[in-house]
Amino acid sequence: MKIKKEIKQKIDDLTDNEKMVVLNYILEELDKPDPEIDKAWAKEAVRRQKEMRSGKVKALSMDEVFGRYKK
Repeated sequence: MKIKKEIKQKIDDLTDNEKMVVLNYILEELDKPDPEIDKAWAKEAVRRQKEMRSGKVKALSMDEVFGRYKK
């Protein structure tokens, strides 16, 4: 794509410090909260809490979990 080549060339022309500024900007843009994802995680958290309280599932200690995967 033409735009990719143009962006790449502009990035190549930047100093290392300027590249870090661009990188930080991109990371900040990608890290914006998504209300739909937050809503889905909240729903999942409530579901898991209900399962724990009902006894449908039981919590495992960290040692139990890691012990299963050390083999």
